Amino acid sequence: MTVDPRHGRVRQRTLDHRPHEFPRVNGSLVARRHRYGYAAAEDDGYAPAYAHDPDRGAADPLILADQDFTGEPVARVHLPGRRPLGFHGNRIPDA
Repeated sequence: MTVDPRHGRVRQRTLDHRPHEFPRVNGSLVARRHRYGYAAAEDDGYAPAYAHDPDRGAADPLILADQDFTGEPVARVHLPGRRPLGFHGNRIPDA
């Protein structure tokens, strides 16, 4: 989307018809002109996910290997309480 606040217009142009969750731009360019956006790449790293455990009433964040979604998680964090199933997180670099 291109936002033109001076003229009160927004222009939308589809760049890719494939669905992407959480597309991003370089964090240092947020709200500034940029050329590239980033989305998940198949077989190229790790994917964050949640596993809901109704018996505990909790959802644990997981890290899955992109090349083996059905295998054991690379990491699992046991949280003491419930998180909404639609809850999303984000990663930021160390300061």
